[in-house]
Amino acid sequence: METPSPQVLQPLIGTEEVTVDAKGRVLVSKKKRDRLGASFAVGIGVKGCFVAYTAPAWEQLLTQLQSSDAIDLGSDTLREIMLGEAEDGIEFDGQGRFVVPLRLRRLLKLEGSSSLLIGAQDKVELWPAAEYEIYKADRRAYTEKFWQEISDNKFRVSDNVLRGLP
Repeated sequence: METPSPQVLQPLIGTEEVTVDAKGRVLVSKKKRDRLGASFAVGIGVKGCFVAYTAPAWEQLLTQLQSSDAIDLGSDTLREIMLGEAEDGIEFDGQGRFVVPLRLRRLLKLEGSSSLLIGAQDKVELWPAAEYEIYKADRRAYTEKFWQEISDNKFRVSDNVLRGLP
């Protein structure tokens, strides 16, 4: 008996202009819906934008965050940002829309704005179009601003300190 080969997930690619309606719903193309999956997780990504993760990408992210140093304030801040604002079990409605949680719509300025849904392999990013232009103009400066709090808090406690040695 032949073992079926595992399904190869197609990457999420391309950029779509979308609108976040008054109820926070976003219409997603069939291609992106199929590749994102029936149930997915959403939150704030490492660039500071809204992100929807495929189930395998979400599991991998959780594993990476859990394996980070528990007594590293930078790692703890990253977990707080990425997990504290996350929700899993998000699904599409019958019209191919999902709802962006209200607190994320407000935090990331997605309410009532023209937005871009950008495929990024195993996730999609949702940006207000104007904010994406700022990001695109200087990606490094934009992400450094977001990461400044995390890097400012980065420290490691040595094994000697943990054992009470000088």
